[in-house]
Amino acid sequence: MDDLGDRWRNEGLSVLVGAGLSMAPPSNVPSWMGFNEQLLTEMKSRLLTVLPTSNEVHEDVARLALARDTVTGFSEIVSDAFARDYWFDALRHLDGELPNAGHWALADLARRGTVRLIVTTNFDTLIERALGAAGVDHRVLVPKNSAPPKIVDDPSGLLVVKVHGSVERSASLVDLARQKASGIDVSWKSWLSRSLCRHPLLVAGFSGYDLTLGRDYLGLEAALAQGLSHVTWLSRDGHVLENVSRLLALAKEGRVVAADLPDFLLRFADGAPRSRVPVIQSPSVASWFDGSNLDPILYGVALARIMRVQGDTNASQRLRAMLRRHALRVPQEAETGAELATRAAVLAQMGADALGDLPDVVADDEAIAAVLRTAFEDLNNSLQLQSVLPEESSEKERLERRLNLSGTLVNLGRARVLVGDLAGAEVAAGIARTALVAVDHGAGAAMARRAQLRLLNGLVSAGRRDWRRAALAFLESRSLFVEYGDLLAADGAHTQYANALAKLGLERYSAWLNGTASDPSDPRIDGGPETNRTIRIEQLMEHVQVELEGDGALLAQVLWEVCACAEAPNGRLSRQMGDLRRKHGPPDLAALFVVVCVEALFGGRLAFSVSEIPDIPLPPGGPVPHLHPCIVDVAAEVARRIAQTGKEIHRSGDFGSAGRLFTVASVGFALVNDISESARAGIYAVDSHVRAGDVERAVSLLDALEASAFGSHVPPIIARRALVLEQRALAGDVHPREAQREIERLLAHPSLADSPLDSAVVKLRLATVLTEAVDLGRRSALLHEALLVFDGTEWEQPVRAAIDELRL
Repeated sequence: MDDLGDRWRNEGLSVLVGAGLSMAPPSNVPSWMGFNEQLLTEMKSRLLTVLPTSNEVHEDVARLALARDTVTGFSEIVSDAFARDYWFDALRHLDGELPNAGHWALADLARRGTVRLIVTTNFDTLIERALGAAGVDHRVLVPKNSAPPKIVDDPSGLLVVKVHGSVERSASLVDLARQKASGIDVSWKSWLSRSLCRHPLLVAGFSGYDLTLGRDYLGLEAALAQGLSHVTWLSRDGHVLENVSRLLALAKEGRVVAADLPDFLLRFADGAPRSRVPVIQSPSVASWFDGSNLDPILYGVALARIMRVQGDTNASQRLRAMLRRHALRVPQEAETGAELATRAAVLAQMGADALGDLPDVVADDEAIAAVLRTAFEDLNNSLQLQSVLPEESSEKERLERRLNLSGTLVNLGRARVLVGDLAGAEVAAGIARTALVAVDHGAGAAMARRAQLRLLNGLVSAGRRDWRRAALAFLESRSLFVEYGDLLAADGAHTQYANALAKLGLERYSAWLNGTASDPSDPRIDGGPETNRTIRIEQLMEHVQVELEGDGALLAQVLWEVCACAEAPNGRLSRQMGDLRRKHGPPDLAALFVVVCVEALFGGRLAFSVSEIPDIPLPPGGPVPHLHPCIVDVAAEVARRIAQTGKEIHRSGDFGSAGRLFTVASVGFALVNDISESARAGIYAVDSHVRAGDVERAVSLLDALEASAFGSHVPPIIARRALVLEQRALAGDVHPREAQREIERLLAHPSLADSPLDSAVVKLRLATVLTEAVDLGRRSALLHEALLVFDGTEWEQPVRAAIDELRL
């Protein structure tokens, strides 16, 4: 460790710290998982006090535990079910009373000039308190409500950047996964990447999970590309997540150090206090629940959603049925307005959850009708209860009721759109709009309601085939969802927007092409069919730019793509491919894939047969052009559906067609910048072409994949390269000894050390080639090594059979 200390003293140090720093005593701030488990325990215990003591639902709730992969969405579930904008008050319990030795060590390193920048995802104020007590001049910056500094090294003092906000400023907090998924502001990310590359980086108490929430979430990849060369990642057990391993592999010197906080930091901070003080427990989250004064039944809504997210749909349905019965009980004379409002809120959320169940319902008319009936009943019963509520006693109560009413009406409107009752949906939207008139536009929940309302307006307009009005409504809805921070909902609105634009483009294009909407006085008209078509498209684009003002340029560009793809005779893909190849020479990837997407949109479907998919080759490495933003969401779905069709074709035994489909899907994923799915589809394509005996095409695919592969994608590609060499040796295309040398070179690739399965596959390929090279002793050793990995898998029997054959 002496080399680290010397380097940090000489070159300075940037520090990225997470929740692990504040967990040690006397701070005792719970981990994020621990905090969520405290909340879950409190919700369960309070709900169980009002549930019958001896029924199945009671047992379902009692045994509910929080799965680690559910934590990301836990905040949304709690916030949406009952906490809303008051959720961030609960996060105040993530501030400790006293800094621990780790905080003091950081402060000492900063006092001596070693630490030059601190970046933290923690909400607590313990770092600042330690710095202040140590006499370190510092400035706290929160990206959510401040601009990045104009200079990187601030001479006025140490900068502490709190990327998720601070508990002392509740408006600054970033906790909901939908907020994190929206990413850090681009200017801040740029500043972080430039700042982090100036000094060696120490990462401590941070698992790296947040890095999965968005592409280069904290700008670390950009920093590594700009010169960050030395990264030390502290891990208690020496293990790190796969995405962290990939990051460290990009550094000139990236290392994982197995050590505990705060002991590791204390090795380098001689002036930090080391004495242990008595444990001081952080405030219990129970006090937040006590202050909220909510009916425990509302916690049941959140718990039912957690059960559903974790896959226990039966338990979720049982709990929802119990909540529904509770809410529909006969009103008591002594029942307060708050109790009636709670029952109405529960029914409204049950109706919303029923609508949320629809995508998972098997395509069965009766099942869909049953779900819709439940949704209608819950939403109408909620409205009935809301209509008899007494006058509000406070501004907070008035706001809650208006939000509940508008949400109920929006969901009722969605249900009416689904059954074709557009007039009823429009009435519901109108009443919801009135309910929101007096609600603060800046309130988070109110913004979400307005986004949902605009989405409903778009659905009604789309149902009436008013594509222009629908597109504008979807665009506004998307903007509101982005501002609110719900990127998943924003993506849904964006897809609806792209669909409406495509429909509008086709409608306008047909009119212009037929001459019914073009300007016949244009002197360029009658220059021939091709010229006329081009002129009419240009007129259309000019008209759209004027009509839609600010969004005109965007729509005009999409229309141009739509028109360019739709102008081929008969709209058939084979003819369009020929036209595009003649026009572009080598196939233009973006243009070819846009054809597929537009054809899918215009056909009103996202299902494909083999004959409808063009043969689009993978690019030979290097940058891939990206599609226009308005078609990205649709393109991603098209790529996914094509990949699914490829799997079905592969299972049927048509490996050549399957390989072609997987290749097209790989191109599609690359065009929407989903590199991981692109690599996966490309590997499937290689497997299919090898099975089809088309080794030459498999080799060209591997060359293209290797040019852009990184991290976890590399080992499977190496395994496929070994497969191709094996097949070529068996076919006599290469000498077994040559194939042996090449596969041995692949087996020595460092990435296989972290991928035992792919390493075992390469050994199997080498064992086969050794048979051809009559090296049976080594073949036996390789087969036994592979068997250790494949024991208990589908590969076990073939490997054992090969070993038995050798013995004979």
